[in-house]
Amino acid sequence: DAANQEGYAVKLFGERAIPMIINAARCNRGCTNPDAHRLLGAVLSEMNATGAAAVPGLLAICEDPATPDKVAHGALGMIGALGPHARSWQDKVEALAKIRPVLAQAVDKVLVDIHGDRAVALLLDRLQRTPDVLVLFDLAELGQKGRAAVPQVTPLLSHADPELREVAAWMLGHLGDTHATVALVRALEDPADVRLN
Repeated sequence: DAANQEGYAVKLFGERAIPMIINAARCNRGCTNPDAHRLLGAVLSEMNATGAAAVPGLLAICEDPATPDKVAHGALGMIGALGPHARSWQDKVEALAKIRPVLAQAVDKVLVDIHGDRAVALLLDRLQRTPDVLVLFDLAELGQKGRAAVPQVTPLLSHADPELREVAAWMLGHLGDTHATVALVRALEDPADVRLN
């Protein structure tokens, strides 16, 4: 956990810690802790923009055909943990899906996590296949970009699943796109739904 003393100390080292973090992400001696990549990603995330200096090294791990798939997935997750701070690397991240097709799903997740240009399209594809409240939260987290999803999310206000309806209403309100106003007002008339104040 980045909040423990070790994580805090590494965060204080800032960019000087990046080579050691990348080396740890390689798992050359084996990653004995199954959460190693998640923990390293959390530390990078706490470094904010400074943590993005790790992206080239993490990409090199992923691009290396000798890197085990599990390690490459972990390194990708670390890039995703950086969120929008790693957005400038989206083209290189996306290219990984061609270099190592086994990473394609993980690449898509990272593109969403870093708020890449294809994030809305990827999330809408997932939402169309299987409506899911977590996808709605991810769309809302995209902020202004998420507004592109309003036409596809608005029909969920009448979905059979009450939790999905509630989160769709929250997401539309959160994004503040006036195109959803008519549908939201209409949804207020549904006596089956209890709305949060």
